[in-house]
Amino acid sequence: MRFVVLLICSVSIFFSCKSENPNSNETTGFLNHNFLDGLWVANEGNFTFGNASLSHVKLDSNVINDAFQKVNGLPVGDVLQSVNVIGDYLFLVVNNSGKIHVCDKTTLKLVKTITGFVSPRYIAKYNQDFALVSDLYSENITVVNLNTLEKDGEIHGSQSSEKLLVDGDLIFTNTWVGSNTLRKIKWTPDGPKEIWYSYFPTSPIDIAYVQDKIWVACQAEEGTGGSLAIIEPKQNRWMTIDTIIQFSNPEASPNHLTFLPSKNKLAFISSSNPTDISNDGGVFTIDPVSLEISEIPIVPKGQRLFYSMEWSEERGLLYLTDAKDYLSPGELLVYNFDFQLEQTVSVGIIPGQIFTQ
Repeated sequence: MRFVVLLICSVSIFFSCKSENPNSNETTGFLNHNFLDGLWVANEGNFTFGNASLSHVKLDSNVINDAFQKVNGLPVGDVLQSVNVIGDYLFLVVNNSGKIHVCDKTTLKLVKTITGFVSPRYIAKYNQDFALVSDLYSENITVVNLNTLEKDGEIHGSQSSEKLLVDGDLIFTNTWVGSNTLRKIKWTPDGPKEIWYSYFPTSPIDIAYVQDKIWVACQAEEGTGGSLAIIEPKQNRWMTIDTIIQFSNPEASPNHLTFLPSKNKLAFISSSNPTDISNDGGVFTIDPVSLEISEIPIVPKGQRLFYSMEWSEERGLLYLTDAKDYLSPGELLVYNFDFQLEQTVSVGIIPGQIFTQ
């Protein structure tokens, strides 16, 4: 989410699928379209502008931009933070509107909108009956009943929450607003709750579960470079930090942790080189065993503003988004198994999370 104060006058033509850009990959047909094939891009839009949108990109790189609005005749809202598929539904978490749209995952038709959140961020499946919703400005994680699609209680956690990792009855979530912590919460709908904490010197902006270990990306702050921390939660009941890999470059700040199983590498985006202040940023990798960081980026940043990343193990493709100037439509960049650029697809403003199916 980016905060941009600028007055923009624009004219939107709803229900039109034809792009004004002759070089666009945008398809001209979406009615009765099967949205199961391909991937989603959650275009955040500008904070308070209400111009969030959803793009659907097919495997042949044809794209339907503003897909939610074209199917339902309604705008997404203000800041589309994330999307997730749980069961038969696609959930759209609209951060600054405090709501979650629930759509049929095949047709994208709106089934229900769940409202009353403070600042929702991510939704994760807990079990077949419940999902969990993190919140940037609430101390509670909201429980959603997947059968009724209604809010069904809260997990009181004393801090805000961001990413959610679920392993059985254990929930892991990071806090980077108001506190620099990772929490392990043992919870069941009918049972007691226990919480353990890990504390970090800088903000833990992202977390990922890789080979039974939790990796934590900590931001650079006040002249201190970012870092990657490792915790073994199953062997380490008290959540003490097992390893910290400190970046020597004070400008380097990791984010968007993405595991590449076939390469056995953990990738991350950093605007600066973690180990060399003279080199440019981009996408770097670290070996989860040797803990060696690539000296040069596997995908150099150049003039792009990398904003999110995803890997498709099935297709052997790396996806990145370029937010450009935060005002113009961004791009989805498709790289092959050798990290060579294959496709560039125009999407919406500030393209955030990429969700592959």
